[in-house]
Amino acid sequence: MGSFVLLIAGAFAAAQSEPAAPNLLRLERGQEFVYSGPYTLTLEQPGNRTSRTLYLQHCILVRNAGPRGAEATFLTIQRTPPQAGVSTLPVAQLEQAIIEPSGRVNFLSAANSVPRIPLDGPPNLEVAAFVELPKSGLTGANNWTTVAENGLPQNWKVDAVEDFNHCRCVVLSGEQASADWKNGTSAGWFRQDKVWLDLSAGYAIKIDRVICRREEGGLIVTAKSSCELEAGVPTPCPGGLYSDRLETIKQTILMMGEFQQLQLARGGLNAAAYDDLLVRLDQRLKVQADTPYREALATLRRRVEMARKGERPPEPLVIPALKMPLAPAPPAPLPPPPIITRPEKAVPDFNLTELSTGQQVPWSRLRGRPVLLFFFKPSSATVPNVLACAQEMSARLGDQAYVLALATEGAPATILELRKQQRLGIGVFTGQDARRLLPVETTPCTIILDKSGAIRFSALGWGGEYPAWIGREMEKVLHPAP
Repeated sequence: MGSFVLLIAGAFAAAQSEPAAPNLLRLERGQEFVYSGPYTLTLEQPGNRTSRTLYLQHCILVRNAGPRGAEATFLTIQRTPPQAGVSTLPVAQLEQAIIEPSGRVNFLSAANSVPRIPLDGPPNLEVAAFVELPKSGLTGANNWTTVAENGLPQNWKVDAVEDFNHCRCVVLSGEQASADWKNGTSAGWFRQDKVWLDLSAGYAIKIDRVICRREEGGLIVTAKSSCELEAGVPTPCPGGLYSDRLETIKQTILMMGEFQQLQLARGGLNAAAYDDLLVRLDQRLKVQADTPYREALATLRRRVEMARKGERPPEPLVIPALKMPLAPAPPAPLPPPPIITRPEKAVPDFNLTELSTGQQVPWSRLRGRPVLLFFFKPSSATVPNVLACAQEMSARLGDQAYVLALATEGAPATILELRKQQRLGIGVFTGQDARRLLPVETTPCTIILDKSGAIRFSALGWGGEYPAWIGREMEKVLHPAP
């Protein structure tokens, strides 16, 4: 990885006896790196502390290698601990990348609305198995800066040279922080990646990460993840196992491409195309070898099924209750907009019932301000994301608009328990009558009406980019062009 020099000049006198010959990153076709370990999220505020733990597995399969770098597939699988009476499924994300001799990893996929290392959830794709070193290697360079996977600068330094798991390692520390982190009072965040890099081969033996977030009001959110390379070395895949892995990766990537194209469709849901893709996914899952990469195919199958129903959740796992403002990042191009209709017909009057109080609110009473409606099914996997967006939009808009969450089905007790779990400060209303009178073909569905009651925006489904689109369309209604 770059020019490894085992003598870390000027840093550690104890390392003076290390040999000074440089070593490039050594990768070979068929190598498989498998890392595993826990991810723990802790919330702390005066008198209250809660935590949650997930288990992560990260696989990197080297498909080809040469002097100019290596082609590799990166896979991360998230597993929740088993709970009595609760069905949990692993969630996987798979991406292709080029690993340069310097250790820099270039992912081949376009900009993704799901961050690889989010600040408010577990790693969706581990990126620190290889660290980009300066062009001069580590000779006399104990501090350098790279551009991390989130597009922000990451400042690296050499912490130590030590033995770990029978390997001679250089311990590297890479840090990022928001501009207001150091003042100690306002909202901000800090991230540190600590990597034990094998000096003889250039890859990570261990990866520790801490992300700490401070929210207005004193809430501290700390995320810690740790993983180690199984057996301490990458394992060469025998021919048959290697072929099985390649076939699974190939089919997953092909079908991911088809799914992305279906999501770009305009004018309505192409149900037949979704059904055809689901049939072929089922057939492939029946014959596919049971490798870790099969989880990516199974995750894709669930995403396609949800999209067929009009739902498109951010994948993999997200923890909406911990969502806080992110640090400024370079603007990324937004993905194509969701299916949008703009009928001008006003909605006839009817009553809405707020479930926690039983109060009935005539629809006509909402005239005079724009109205933002979030229709949802309590049983949907997208509910946490939809309701988190509703809460955020309500706080942002204040008295400029009415923001309502409307449940289209479910017992009132179930819905109220969901409202409690999500810590919602907004009311939740019955949505059956509103669904019949508004263009709600499926849920989730988001609708914006102007102050006269005319529908100006309607979007089916849900995806990670939806909050940005909803916010932009709401601005158009609040501040129409002259």
